[in-house]
Amino acid sequence: MMALSAAAAVAGCDSMPGVAERGQARVLARAAQADAARLPESAEKQALVDRLGELGRVLGDVPKDEPAGSATPRQWYHAFGPARLAVYYSSTKLVDLDGDGARETLQVGVGLEDRFGDPVKAFGAFRIETFNYQTHSLENRGTRIADWYVLIESDQDIKRYYNSFDRCFHFPLAMAHGFETDKAIIQVMYYYPDGSGAKLIDRRVVKVDQLSGR
Repeated sequence: MMALSAAAAVAGCDSMPGVAERGQARVLARAAQADAARLPESAEKQALVDRLGELGRVLGDVPKDEPAGSATPRQWYHAFGPARLAVYYSSTKLVDLDGDGARETLQVGVGLEDRFGDPVKAFGAFRIETFNYQTHSLENRGTRIADWYVLIESDQDIKRYYNSFDRCFHFPLAMAHGFETDKAIIQVMYYYPDGSGAKLIDRRVVKVDQLSGR
């Protein structure tokens, strides 16, 4: 119960600790809550748990509108953040955005899903590549046609690219060169915004004439 005693001492101090001390105190407060949970049920135990919860809120460990014991942001993100990536074939097509009659823009539909299979919006970076399809090659990838990066880092980016009807991102990508084969590969990688380098990946083989609506 050392954590319980140390956290109680912090709770009773008169001055607000500095940044480093607050970090240590948050750790102690969480450990103390675990200690308190093992005490016999009593009014004193509940009062102690409530006081530790208030301590955590004062130190910035738990938002004021959340009860003590709520999931941490990391736990919430693990449960409801992106866990799977999919290239949506039905939303991927060549389109004419400037009205000149030429379909020079590849719209790629990209969906993110949480671990329960529900669609989610999220910040992060997308790398999108297109390849000519080649039968006798590694993963059937032939010559790379184009390579784009799209960064989603603000609410405005979400509003710009996310299509609520299709429940996926629509990325309009200018094509400097057309496809050279009757099939192509579209590969998308999503990089988490935490800087860890962790990523999700999906690739889809598509028929070029279907992308053009023919």
